[in-house]
Amino acid sequence: MSLEDPFQKIDLTISYVDAVAGSGKTHEAFRVAAEGVRHGGRYIFAMPTLQLISEWFEKCCRTNGICPDIRHRIETITSEDDDDPGPVARRILEFIERQAGNSNGYILFITHAALNLVPEWPEDARDINLIIDEVPEVLLTHKPFKLPNNSWVLRNWIEVESIATTITERRNPGDAPPEFVEFDEHRLKRLQSISDDETAEFSKRRQAAKDLAPLMFKKVDWERWQNSGVAVTTYARLKPTLVTAENIDALIKLDTRIKGKDKDDIYDYIAPIPEWVKRDYLSGDAPVFTHKASWERLTVKPEAGTKFDFRFGTITFIGFRRPDKLKAFQSVTIMSALFEFTMARDVWKSLGVTFQKSDTIIKSNPYIQLGKRTLHIYYLTDDRWTKYLRNRAKGIVNVFELIAKAKVFSRKDQIGIVINKDDDKRLHEIRRVFPNVVQIPHASRGLNAYDNLHKMIYLAALNPYTSDIQWIENVLGIDAEQQRINRTGQEIYQTVNRLSMRKPKSRADVTVIIPEKFIADFVAKQYQPTDQVIVEELPIDTGDMFTHKTRGRKKGVPQGTTPPVSAKERMRQMRARKKTEEKQQ
Repeated sequence: MSLEDPFQKIDLTISYVDAVAGSGKTHEAFRVAAEGVRHGGRYIFAMPTLQLISEWFEKCCRTNGICPDIRHRIETITSEDDDDPGPVARRILEFIERQAGNSNGYILFITHAALNLVPEWPEDARDINLIIDEVPEVLLTHKPFKLPNNSWVLRNWIEVESIATTITERRNPGDAPPEFVEFDEHRLKRLQSISDDETAEFSKRRQAAKDLAPLMFKKVDWERWQNSGVAVTTYARLKPTLVTAENIDALIKLDTRIKGKDKDDIYDYIAPIPEWVKRDYLSGDAPVFTHKASWERLTVKPEAGTKFDFRFGTITFIGFRRPDKLKAFQSVTIMSALFEFTMARDVWKSLGVTFQKSDTIIKSNPYIQLGKRTLHIYYLTDDRWTKYLRNRAKGIVNVFELIAKAKVFSRKDQIGIVINKDDDKRLHEIRRVFPNVVQIPHASRGLNAYDNLHKMIYLAALNPYTSDIQWIENVLGIDAEQQRINRTGQEIYQTVNRLSMRKPKSRADVTVIIPEKFIADFVAKQYQPTDQVIVEELPIDTGDMFTHKTRGRKKGVPQGTTPPVSAKERMRQMRARKKTEEKQQ
């Protein structure tokens, strides 16, 4: 069942291998695992994509591969297995159970997604060494839902529970919330009866529902304070509606929404929220939260004639994956470049996880050596790169046309590009500007298919939503700048290293265009020698096109005009005039 305290500290030690792309850390991991298998060792390799599993399975098993002598002990279990189309999680558990009866070692390939799907690892996992290639995604985020008129698609299967969430709330319970008195209880019951009465007038039911929501939160806050001393909270935790009027089990309702995406488009729209809620309800390893005030606004409608609140009907869900299940393994190792700058490290460290360098897979090379090559990094703006700036330039195609005017790349160049998914439909127009562009996917970690490219333009806007940034900062203690490095900086760095940069023997110079200076400077620090890395602004005048406009009245006063004064200053001037008039009289 769900953990009572989702921020409960966990006693877990995870080893890590921090080495740059192309340094051979994955190859070394398989060499170590193969030697272990020969002596009865058991290993699970979790990799981010099916393509990577296919590549490394081939490298291990071919005649001149890493470990052809144990190819009969190497297995893969993925969603694309034609011989067994059953649920992946079930097949993984069945494989482990079958192997428990013998002393043979093995290597099993699974994806990161499959690792998350297994609800609970069996006791036999204590003999297994888990190696996670590339950092797993631990944050659960989704773009805000806008449901001013159809919030029922969430409300009819989700409830929320007030819980101390922010660091301040967890450290200091604070003052007691408003007391929920007997009068409030009578009023709550009366409003509930009106709201549930299908024969009542619609306007009365709507007003009752509006008055009911804050009253219910008041009751929950007061009861929580009495039971645990926790004061009013900012966020609420999601949980399934346990019993409906038709007495349908909560998990059946959740499964309907998880598995019914092909039958009803609304289930595809709300995915993957039901899956997260179910996982948290069953195991407590994926708590999901929302802003309590946003949920309250979602459950009521604004009064007719009142000023419309743009926040009404808009709600964001965010959570994280706890690593509790990993305690079942004999050892856990994560391999990644720039491991120090990852969300997984910072989130799990806040939960008490201890990280130490691996003493079995020894590959430590924090910088990429350029040799005789030069890395030239251009940036577009000193500001944060967002879709807003892209739209100020009148779309992604116009941004590429501006880049073409800088003459950094020619039309004949083969260029790797990374753009947002909503810009994919413009790809044919982009090819009119640069005919030989090759689109690189966002999830490019570990891929070797682009190491023949020496040029890249990265224009995807990876900035998370403001509500997510604030939640992570207030709840997990990871400040906004560190989040920017861990998410945007890490992803762009990983993509740059998909190019020929990852090949130590390559002699071709590399040129990339990165949207913002802050990230360009961060990426540049990861290469040596530093004097062979050049960072400069794209040589083209864009004016203030790539600058966020400051809202509100501009600072400074045009020459020859009277500066604006505050209400307090106007009152002071008026009193001074009155005194002057009285003296003159």
